[in-house]
Amino acid sequence: MNNTTIIFSDEAGQYYKKPNDKQIISDPFYVRSAVYLTTEEYIAFQKDIITLKKKYNLPINEEVKWSDIYELQKKRYRADFLKDYSIDKLKQYITDYISIAHLKQSIKYVFTISGNRYQNTADKEYIIFAHLQNIYQRAQFDATDESNDFYMVIIDDMNETSLNNLRQRCCDLLHNGDRFVDYSNLNQSLLVEKSEQSAGIQIADYAAGIFNSVAKKYILEKNSYDYANRLYSMYIAPKIRRKNKKILGYGIMKITKNMTIPNLNALIEATESYL
Repeated sequence: MNNTTIIFSDEAGQYYKKPNDKQIISDPFYVRSAVYLTTEEYIAFQKDIITLKKKYNLPINEEVKWSDIYELQKKRYRADFLKDYSIDKLKQYITDYISIAHLKQSIKYVFTISGNRYQNTADKEYIIFAHLQNIYQRAQFDATDESNDFYMVIIDDMNETSLNNLRQRCCDLLHNGDRFVDYSNLNQSLLVEKSEQSAGIQIADYAAGIFNSVAKKYILEKNSYDYANRLYSMYIAPKIRRKNKKILGYGIMKITKNMTIPNLNALIEATESYL
């Protein structure tokens, strides 16, 4: 059977080449999500989200970001329409959004993580590329032998210079391959969508934000992020890519290998307990 799968990817946190103490506190991690959906199920998912937005009287061409629920606590509004919604209402909307995705048979999550608490020497553009390379690799690994399975990766928009450089890096990788895979089942160009116009990028935003929150909870032992952890345990962790119930290296990858993230096992063990 031949399948076409779209992989939506978004980021949470910031990466700093040489972070100062303030940056380390505000953004201990940089993570990317990758959300798999077959084209057939994504068509249905888009329709489901339009219905959901109408239920909450949300503008079709607007989005609720994961970060909005934290910004509203500080009375900061990214867009005027958010002034009409309470934090609890937005949380319920996000919960409904993720639960709709959870019902799709093909939904699958992959996460990549880098830590800012440790000496970083790589440029940000390289780190973003390294995260995407790991996502590309897992997609190619998932293609069945001698199949016509096809994967395309779509990311959120970014500034033009960074995007052009990233696209060129990805194009070179996808055409030339690396020492692990040849990427023959992947679209040979990095695709981009504006998040407010994409139901897929929006679920990738929620997934990245939730994963970033639970990373802080378990790796840094923060006694908070209960809402994120509830969504993670119920909807995200059970759908993370894995092999024989193991997720490290399969559904959660540390970028890069020489970057140490002490206590990462606490996050892995918590995730595997939710499978």
